Amino acid sequence: MDWIKAVSKSIDFIEDNLTEDISIKDIAKIACISPFYYQRMFSVLTNMSVHSYIRNRRLTLAAMELQNTDIKIIDLAMKYGYDSPEAFSRAFKKAHGVNPSVLRKENTAIKAFMKLTIQVTLKGELPMKYSIETKPAFSFYGMTRTVSTIDEANFRDIPLFWQETMNDGTFMKMIEATGTEKSIGACMPMDPDKDTEFDYVIGGFCDKEIGDYDNYNVPEHKWAVFQVNGPVMKVLQDTWRRIFAEWFPQTGYKHAAEPELEVYFPGDVNSEDYYMEIWIPIE
Repeated sequence: MDWIKAVSKSIDFIEDNLTEDISIKDIAKIACISPFYYQRMFSVLTNMSVHSYIRNRRLTLAAMELQNTDIKIIDLAMKYGYDSPEAFSRAFKKAHGVNPSVLRKENTAIKAFMKLTIQVTLKGELPMKYSIETKPAFSFYGMTRTVSTIDEANFRDIPLFWQETMNDGTFMKMIEATGTEKSIGACMPMDPDKDTEFDYVIGGFCDKEIGDYDNYNVPEHKWAVFQVNGPVMKVLQDTWRRIFAEWFPQTGYKHAAEPELEVYFPGDVNSEDYYMEIWIPIE
């Protein structure tokens, strides 16, 4: 329940500061977890980014003020962090379907994004298969792409990244560089000073530095290794959701500042018998 309280406090912090400049670093500090882990947890559990939630809440409160007060639109734009009435109007129309001036005149319906609440539910789902392992230091290599978390761009850009490397042959060329049978997708730890983006790597394990690719070294560390069985597109996202929604809150482990790895083994990724692993760094 400490985890539930911590996340609830962070949401309260967001609500109390919607008219202020707040960063993911500030919010994560309230929850006593890293900015990277906070954003990963938030997006997996809510299907939206922290930035999207903040924007939607601000635009909801702005719409309510338009309906119930005489505040000027330019003052409302400045209050909720927009540089100009034009930028505010564009965001407002995208969220509510009408311009602020039209809403004030016609009092049309708005889309209200309400404050998030944290609830605990009991479910009889299948058990999660995992082990806690201390793995020696290892290295991996690959192609790196910086992805944004704003407007959930990472959920679109990472699958596109995989599709591009598969279609143009660069993925097979890369794997052949070491002869390894396993490939990986790695979410690199987020720079606290760049809380709207992180690096994603498509690659493989290696024993030595591989030229023409980015090379990464990971120190000896403790990992939660989750077994994932079934078609990747069908089971992978559900496993991620359960890790953040069920496993972390109930075990008391914390996310460590090392890469998250999806480890893909040889086989048909669309098969019901396909096997892969998710490695989560813990402390």
